[in-house]
Amino acid sequence: METIEATSSHAEWLTGAHESFSRFFDGVTPLTPWVLAFGTAVAIVLWMRGSRLVRPALTLTGALLGAVAGGALATPIASTLVGVVGGALVGAAAGYLSFRIVTAGVAGVAAAAIALAGSVIYLDRHNQSVPTEARALNTSEEAVLRDASELWNRTLRGEVAASEVKAESKSMLEGGAAAVLRDGVKARYEALPEKSKIFVSASTAVGAMGGILLGLLFPRGIASLSTAALGAAGLLVGGLTIAIIMHTPGASQAAAEPARLLAPWAFLTLVGIWLQRPAKPRPAPSPLPPPPAPAAAV
Repeated sequence: METIEATSSHAEWLTGAHESFSRFFDGVTPLTPWVLAFGTAVAIVLWMRGSRLVRPALTLTGALLGAVAGGALATPIASTLVGVVGGALVGAAAGYLSFRIVTAGVAGVAAAAIALAGSVIYLDRHNQSVPTEARALNTSEEAVLRDASELWNRTLRGEVAASEVKAESKSMLEGGAAAVLRDGVKARYEALPEKSKIFVSASTAVGAMGGILLGLLFPRGIASLSTAALGAAGLLVGGLTIAIIMHTPGASQAAAEPARLLAPWAFLTLVGIWLQRPAKPRPAPSPLPPPPAPAAAV
């Protein structure tokens, strides 16, 4: 009896999920499902094989940019074809060699952000961080975050066409949202005691330099870590978006509290790093022993 009731409830949920899924995509532009599918596919590729694609992508980008620049700078002495080919070769070489520099930059920015957050948390634990009156969001900041959250939820419900999302986001930014958030960060930094300012700035600088050093020394590892983290974030966003569209229980609560997603994101990142590990070379087959020499005739 319990099995029949469970099967019936699952069937009802699947029917309702299918109806809500169809209703959502009926109310958006035809490109929306393709954008969602393409974004999820890119996230999967980054998550599983991202580190192996960074250098080829940089090489290809460099070749394209070099070809455009070479064609634009071609002179009557050097034909356009020569300029395009020469520029493509130079750009491809520059892109190939920039792999280590790019990974160093990515690692530097990520490490600086982590060091900044860690220093603020450390100061907060020791009652030396932002004063109490400066910790809470002010009215303007709350309004900006509320508008952004409402736009996101309306988009997921299909109330805003995909073509209008860019226009509304641009309108929000032009309305001063970026300035409000920037001024809020600046005000919190200025509210720090002088010693805390020095500590936060020094921690961020040391983190950035350490990240750059790691990126220069271990470019492949940094590429694996960064692409696995980006892919894991894309998988979570894509999966959560589909779950919200299908009215899956708990999906909206998870989207409203992103902190809940940190543990799944970290787990998926570790799995992605494991998937991107270099393949172990197969051991060479051991040579066959030489045939025994024939016995000498007596």
